[in-house]
Amino acid sequence: MLRKASSLVLAAVAAVLLTSCMGEPNAAGGAPNAATGKLGGTAHGKKVTFIVYADQSTPFFNPVVNGARAAAKVYGINLNVEYSNSNTSTQVNQIETATASGVSGLAVSIPSNTAYTKSICAAHAKGIPVVAFNVTATAGQVRNCVLSYVGQNFEQAGYQAAKQLVDAGKVPHGAQVFCPVEDPTAVYASGRAAGANRALKAVGAKCDVVSTSFDLAQAQTTETQYLLGHQGTKVILALGQVPLQVAPSATKAAHTHAAIAGFDLSQQIATSIENGSILATIEQQPYLQGYYSVTQLALNLAYGSTPSDVNTGNKIVNSSNVRQIAKLAGTVY
Repeated sequence: MLRKASSLVLAAVAAVLLTSCMGEPNAAGGAPNAATGKLGGTAHGKKVTFIVYADQSTPFFNPVVNGARAAAKVYGINLNVEYSNSNTSTQVNQIETATASGVSGLAVSIPSNTAYTKSICAAHAKGIPVVAFNVTATAGQVRNCVLSYVGQNFEQAGYQAAKQLVDAGKVPHGAQVFCPVEDPTAVYASGRAAGANRALKAVGAKCDVVSTSFDLAQAQTTETQYLLGHQGTKVILALGQVPLQVAPSATKAAHTHAAIAGFDLSQQIATSIENGSILATIEQQPYLQGYYSVTQLALNLAYGSTPSDVNTGNKIVNSSNVRQIAKLAGTVY
């Protein structure tokens, strides 16, 4: 669920206190130090590779990386952040290179059910703990090679986003809802679309999923062109941050009016919610996705503790609560 800034601080403190409250020291090295919050065991100085499948300019992942680096600092982890630029081959090579270099742990965003099976399972077979963050496979063998997933339940989030539009009377019966998304083949996109279609079915409507890429300028052009070619569009449900952020500008450029909702936050999205050009978004606490994934690896490396799934939430952010977090959008949220 949505937490205020203070809650995020408490979450970080709680993670440190957890390490100070764990029991007897293991054979690898001493117990946690209650005075400093530092881990005993063997985690300090260990190398963890943190692989983001998008490119560095994608605004959503800024708070994810902020959280990962904060956790690495707390636990003394040597963190290497890499970006795959939405290229499967690049990410496979990054995983294989990290594995070959003897990295101690891997935190990876996994947007495909099949593309990363060989590389991730090879790391797992070598005893390297792998934690997925932000997006993970929903089927296939690769799920057996990942210890946990820290992120959103995409089908649930998609249903919730579309249902609020339906309940608000924004979706005409039988409408074709414009659903732009960065990468339609990614797990998060298909999950959100499936959830959205489940809710839209109540009024005989359906998502028209269109690829925009992760580039803001290209996304705006794609959306504008779609709207010019589909003048009757009444609803836009953007399935990712990039298409949501540019949707108000696209409707303006196309000289059309549509109810807009979607997923994730940025300063621009928060401003658009405040001025009414975006009705609402579903927030998934990206900072915690980075923080908890590195925390789980640190505790696993220090004490052999088993990572566990963390659903980082599907909170609706609209005009009633956006001011609580607007100043932190893009850095924490």
